[in-house]
Amino acid sequence: QYRIRHKNGHYVTLLDSPCVVRDASGKVVRIVGVAIDISEQAQVQEAVRQSQELLQMVAAGTGDWLYLVDTERRVQFLNRCMRSLSHDEVIGQRIDEIAEPVDRDALRAAVQRVLDTGEPVDIELGNSSEGPRFFDARIRPVNTGKGITGAVINVTEITDRRAATQLRETQARMFALLHEGVVVIDTDNIIRMANPAFERMFGFGPGAAVDTPITQLIAQAPGVRREALDQHLLGNVSDPPALTPVEFRCRRRDASTFDAACVTTLTHLNGATHRLAVFTDVTERRQLEREILEIAGREQLRIGSDLHDGLGQDLTGVALMLRSVVAQLRKESSSARADVEDIISLVNGAIESTRAMARGLAPVGADRGGLIAGLQSMAVRGMERYGVRAHFNTSLKEPLTLDDGAATHLYRIAQEAFTNAIRHGRVTQVTIELATAEGTLTLSVQDNGRGFDERNASNNGLGLKLMRYRAQMLGGDVIIANKGGGVIVRCTCPHRAPLAGDSLPRGGFPLKD
Repeated sequence: QYRIRHKNGHYVTLLDSPCVVRDASGKVVRIVGVAIDISEQAQVQEAVRQSQELLQMVAAGTGDWLYLVDTERRVQFLNRCMRSLSHDEVIGQRIDEIAEPVDRDALRAAVQRVLDTGEPVDIELGNSSEGPRFFDARIRPVNTGKGITGAVINVTEITDRRAATQLRETQARMFALLHEGVVVIDTDNIIRMANPAFERMFGFGPGAAVDTPITQLIAQAPGVRREALDQHLLGNVSDPPALTPVEFRCRRRDASTFDAACVTTLTHLNGATHRLAVFTDVTERRQLEREILEIAGREQLRIGSDLHDGLGQDLTGVALMLRSVVAQLRKESSSARADVEDIISLVNGAIESTRAMARGLAPVGADRGGLIAGLQSMAVRGMERYGVRAHFNTSLKEPLTLDDGAATHLYRIAQEAFTNAIRHGRVTQVTIELATAEGTLTLSVQDNGRGFDERNASNNGLGLKLMRYRAQMLGGDVIIANKGGGVIVRCTCPHRAPLAGDSLPRGGFPLKD
């Protein structure tokens, strides 16, 4: 077989069959041959060879195992061997005989079914001899003009996929069993996934929370810090959410409300970034905390009253009795008179200390003039004790309508802010302002100190937590920020203007003349 160039320039493949012709003496006298043009056949063979090479390259490059078996289930082709068997050990063997013993019956039945019916079959195989490995076998028939002549088996290892599936199933069960409400929110603030606890928490039926805007479940009542919600739930997903939880009021489907704490993180779903939010119902906890604070407040009032009306009065009586003793000793010109006068001075000091403790424990009681008197007294004591210029201003467009509990919370917020300014701010001036207008009460404490680094500021201090919690009990919130070179702490909460015929609660008493 050889190629020659045709006179028109292209090549022709010839198959030549020569024959030697000899004379009577055996000498070669000529060669006679027949040349057959097999160009087309050669092109077909070359195409088949190239296809086989391409098939080998593709099969060798895939991560799967490819087997071709005949009608007797004997392996005719494989791209690479499984287990420790060599290529020669596999070719000609029945596919089920080289499989794991545990899989032989299932593989034999599956391949035979494909050969008998021509229907594709998928089965899962295990490989225990080399550890916990799992495989997915897809068996397809080979159809030619003569019918089914074999089967192709494509084997893919699914060990990692199966482990990932089991992990997802475990996570899904955990997701469903959590007592906290878990929800996935997209960039349009639409719920894309919710667990049963979230559905129960907000009054949804199974699966009914999906496609609901999360904004419909947030009660926009005073006290909801919008910037905190933006950072946690409603903000740009390119910004990482805050690590600390935010508490706000939520709205159920029946329009009832409850208090919830929410913490979020970023997650990815279907190639897009979402927010994963965890809701915890803190209504009962906040109610207990409120009761604890109220009990503590009542105990402080009781102790303050006992100090003022009990110990203070007893000490006052002792001082009066000692004064009468001093008068008698003066008449007798006794040398003990000076000692008794010293004792009277000590008792008077104890009386002042007792009154100061009573004022600290019950700073805004009705007998002390209410919140306004308490705040003004705070400013006066600041000037006396710390030498700072302290001012107290009011702008009451609506008369105060506060009970003793609310007035105490506001006083403690101002006290904490005032004390922090003195301790940490290097201040020379502090201004306390109290204002009411259009159903809102605003209490602010501003200093002229050195301010603070907002980038490194911690919102987890106990003082700030207590201020914020007290404000939330009033339905409001507290913000702290740099302003005018110093720091301003502002508490804002709802305030109900008095109606006609209302009697002013004790905590709202204005400053007495």
